[in-house]
Amino acid sequence: MAKVFKRPDSEYYYARFTIDGKETWLSTKCTQRKQAQAIAEGKEQAARGKQNVDDYFSGLMALISRMPTEEQDIKRNEYARRLMQGQSHTLPVAAAWQAWLDSPLKGNPGQMTIQHYDAIWRRFATWIAKVHVEYLHEITEAQAQDYIADLWRSKVSPRTFNGHTKFLKSMFKVLRVKAGLVANVWDNIKTMDKETQSRHNFTPAELKTICSRAQGAIRYMIGIGLYTGMRLGDVVPLKWANIGEDSITIIPSKTKRKGKQISLPIHPVLRTLLDELRKGSGESEYLFPIEAAVFQKDNSAASKGVFR
Repeated sequence: MAKVFKRPDSEYYYARFTIDGKETWLSTKCTQRKQAQAIAEGKEQAARGKQNVDDYFSGLMALISRMPTEEQDIKRNEYARRLMQGQSHTLPVAAAWQAWLDSPLKGNPGQMTIQHYDAIWRRFATWIAKVHVEYLHEITEAQAQDYIADLWRSKVSPRTFNGHTKFLKSMFKVLRVKAGLVANVWDNIKTMDKETQSRHNFTPAELKTICSRAQGAIRYMIGIGLYTGMRLGDVVPLKWANIGEDSITIIPSKTKRKGKQISLPIHPVLRTLLDELRKGSGESEYLFPIEAAVFQKDNSAASKGVFR
């Protein structure tokens, strides 16, 4: 068994052991006896050819622990990156979105939800590319925190902030095995408290003002919404095929994945509006062809007031 001792002229412990009649002396470069003993035993085991991977790792960690505190994490991260470069499962950041789309573990989100998630991922992928990260497993928790700080500085609402962080956490969970992720860097990211805003229904006078001032396509959109209760996101992509003699038949986007079709009665006033719109719509299959084309590229366009 290796012995440790100090020389009068040195602050470090030395180790001494004998193998096949040959005595070996070496400095552990350690001032603590317990750590020096562990290093000495590791050196002896290595010399005898009996040291396994775990022994080498323990020795490495002991050496790192003797470094200046500010350098220890840097060295740990450096070795972690070098080890992960040789792992069997890797996934480039550039291929992560398609991998998520192809995975059944993501569930079955609707098309509009997927478009929303796509926008979240594109923002993050653009940001992480600037720090020269190529693979998903190379992304650190510190970088995740830097990203959400950047997201918050962009003055998004708490609701939007939470949506981004929840999706990224979920996405990394889905891709954990395929990407060879040891941990989910989003696990410790906290959500924001949502700010609440009081809302009230429009008064008859307010509705009258809105309808009297609305012009163009938005006038008809408002009319359809008022008389059916449809969301703007369902009104914009309406096709004439959805419009019957007495009812409008749609699959609401919010519950689209359930595939449930509903029929909404057409009020006489709404019928007049639809007939008026039909005369000026040309040959398009859509009630609002221009707006529908924009909506297909960005389903948030309607709520942003693009069609004003």
